[in-house]
Amino acid sequence: MEGRRLRRMAGLLRARLPELHLDGVADPRAREGRWAIGQILRATLIGLMAGSKNLWETEELTESLSPSMRRELGLPRRIPDTTMRDALCKSGLVDDLRASLHRAVRAAWRRKALKPVGLPMGVAALDGKMTALPCLNGEFIQNRVPEEGTPYGLVRTVTCALISAAGRPCIDVVPIPGATNEMGYFQAAFKSLVRAHGQLFEMVTYDAGVLSEANGKTVVDAKKDYLFALKNEHRTMFKLACELLAAQEVVARTVDVLDAKTTVTRTLKLLAVDPSWSYDDSKGPEESVWKHAQAFLAVESVTLREGVVVENEVRLFVSSCAPERLTPRQWLYAVRAHGYVENNNHNTLDTAFADGRLAVDRGRRARHAGRVGPPPHRLHAPRALQGCHAEVRGEAGHALEGVAPLGARRARRRHGRNAGRSPGSRGRCRRTLNSPGSYRRRRHRRSRGTEMASAGASQRRLPLDRTLSESRRRRSQAWVGRCRSSLPDQT
Repeated sequence: MEGRRLRRMAGLLRARLPELHLDGVADPRAREGRWAIGQILRATLIGLMAGSKNLWETEELTESLSPSMRRELGLPRRIPDTTMRDALCKSGLVDDLRASLHRAVRAAWRRKALKPVGLPMGVAALDGKMTALPCLNGEFIQNRVPEEGTPYGLVRTVTCALISAAGRPCIDVVPIPGATNEMGYFQAAFKSLVRAHGQLFEMVTYDAGVLSEANGKTVVDAKKDYLFALKNEHRTMFKLACELLAAQEVVARTVDVLDAKTTVTRTLKLLAVDPSWSYDDSKGPEESVWKHAQAFLAVESVTLREGVVVENEVRLFVSSCAPERLTPRQWLYAVRAHGYVENNNHNTLDTAFADGRLAVDRGRRARHAGRVGPPPHRLHAPRALQGCHAEVRGEAGHALEGVAPLGARRARRRHGRNAGRSPGSRGRCRRTLNSPGSYRRRRHRRSRGTEMASAGASQRRLPLDRTLSESRRRRSQAWVGRCRSSLPDQT
């Protein structure tokens, strides 16, 4: 099974990696070094596919690639994590990387891989993503200064997923400037999505974070439909929808069995909206219902465990789509499918890659408190995930290698080097081993350690300590012989 998975992964890369055209991405660095920007982006992409949680593990992955995979990816040797960090932290990469993603999505659309499944139209789900970083004062960073602790920055993005397609792929990621939020930037993000992939979808879904009549009008003006979650922020329309939907009958129902004792039952109530409705005599139609709203929805979710209700939740939605365009089961599926942008995209980042958490200890927080540049390249995952506990990555951690997870191997190797050393000497181990002089000494010792036994002895390889002692003895004997030959003859 491992060999089949590796072959499928290699075939996927061979077929789909050229569609990204990563070599055409403009290099934002002041000068191009030993590594081209396309090689760095390919190595980073392979690290994400293999489950590497930071650039350090990606560096280890590039070192352990097989020769055939190196030729396929154009990576002749190991790429240092600092080189990848310096290139990836340049803000000039944002537009070109989004363009690469757009090329891959359009290629998938041309080969009929994004056809709607379960819905008669394309539906795009948008949702905000927030990531905390130990850096401040950037174009896309919102500074946060807590009452206790170290200041940090928040990077916000809008993730766009095509939830009507079979794989629910991410088709765009729009960064939000630090001076605004999801509500204020929704219209710009939506217009950018329409320009890039307007032919892929006819409806857009979002939670209550962007619920406003102006945002709904922007969607309708683009000849699209919206499906927004309805919350108390619009009290008049929310209360009107609650009272009207309470008298409606259930039109669709689904039952999901989570385990032998737990089930989740979801029901849908659907109501066509009349623009002339008003909540009471004090509120006119323009204050009670949006002019472009055409449907109210209520989805009730009941969780039963051993026949006892443990959770009951009712959520309301408003849509500009006419109720007759979708069947009741399709409406319920569209509401539930919005969760794919969280489960298939954000949950992967938060769980598999430990994104969104500050992985700095107290000492490093104090050191990076005033940092205004790019975040450190080894702060993307908690310490527990960089050491021996990296085995939790499982098979995904070695999808391109076929051996133990990189984090676990690295931790065991580090543990072996530190065995028998005092705590004070462990911090000097890496610097000592990497110094130029020590490299020459190690090379000399390796060359001497591989000497074979002298003629007449067995051809087995001698141990390192025995070989060194034998070589020293032979050198000393040769030196004594030369000294004796240089002495005058006493006879």
